[in-house]
Amino acid sequence: MLIVAGAWYWRFHHIPEYTPKQMDTFSTHMRTHCVGRYLIDLPEDMGSPRLAYSTFYFGLDADFESVEVQMPERELIDHDRFSVLVTQRRNELRDATNDDMKISMLLKQEIVATENGDALLLRYLEDRNYRSSGIQSELHVFVKGRYLVLQANSYVNYDKLPGGRSNTSSDYYKFTDPEPAEAHLKKMGRALEHVAEADRAGPGFCIGNVLFPQPAIGYDEEKATFTFGKNTGESFSLRLTVSMDGKYGYESMKLFDRWDLTLKELDDPLEVIVRQLFRKTRTLEGGDFQEAAVQAYWVRSRGSDFKFHLQNLRPQDEAKLSFERPAIFVGLETGSSGRRGGPIPYRQDDLQRAWNQWTGTLRLSPGNGGRR
Repeated sequence: MLIVAGAWYWRFHHIPEYTPKQMDTFSTHMRTHCVGRYLIDLPEDMGSPRLAYSTFYFGLDADFESVEVQMPERELIDHDRFSVLVTQRRNELRDATNDDMKISMLLKQEIVATENGDALLLRYLEDRNYRSSGIQSELHVFVKGRYLVLQANSYVNYDKLPGGRSNTSSDYYKFTDPEPAEAHLKKMGRALEHVAEADRAGPGFCIGNVLFPQPAIGYDEEKATFTFGKNTGESFSLRLTVSMDGKYGYESMKLFDRWDLTLKELDDPLEVIVRQLFRKTRTLEGGDFQEAAVQAYWVRSRGSDFKFHLQNLRPQDEAKLSFERPAIFVGLETGSSGRRGGPIPYRQDDLQRAWNQWTGTLRLSPGNGGRR
């Protein structure tokens, strides 16, 4: 993850104190969110999490297979809305045509029974233009108000394709076996569990009130990035990012080292002045973390942006690598649309106080060994 965006220059001289013209505050009503294996408490006005990215891996070698998870709707929906959205997706694929083969993109649809009701499996051509298209499959699942799409890819078997890789005239999808990928989708879809209360989540990986129990599904790695945000005007936004990168997803470079390297490469001292707010180590849930924050003062606009980052260190003892101790990154950043250093409605002290409070609630969920 790139810590510093734009040309930020490291200088330790006075930055004009930023005082917002119009103050904003955070809701005092807190809400517990289950993010992966962890819980975090945030103000209600930071909203529900948006799933920016999530992938589950089967196998850890070069021949791994994966399932990507999407959450089309940020908030809970009813089953009627789910049916409308799934039908729209099915019709979109059915009515689209592969230009080269002159056939529908939709190859198959199948109802899959699960403990949470019927899910819909859609198999379709990956490429809309050429006959050298692989196959994509997606399972649309409804789990008590939460709509998830599980997606997997299948690729051509060149050993069975006449002429091998040099063949561009055959229909590749006829030499592609989607059954193994779809077996992963069905097994995962049937294993999903509803999380009624985030602070009572069972063992497994949470995405939006849905639990992915690893033993029942059998995957080897889990990753997801969740974002929470608050828009306080046309030009300003506040975003909190929580990334769970699995037991093998630790960054090769530590947070402090990455900051130093990025700042050292900057070469535009007239555009921005950056002041370090703090840099320290921290222990959370028995793990060691590095934590740092900066204020960027943009000289031309005379405005400031703030970044707070937290990242855990890889355990020295490899035996401690586990699903319950994943690589974690948390970041709180302010931003102004279309300009650098635009007006923001928070003081530095307010942001730092919020950061300390929110990250202080980061903890393992009960089902993964955390406290209730």
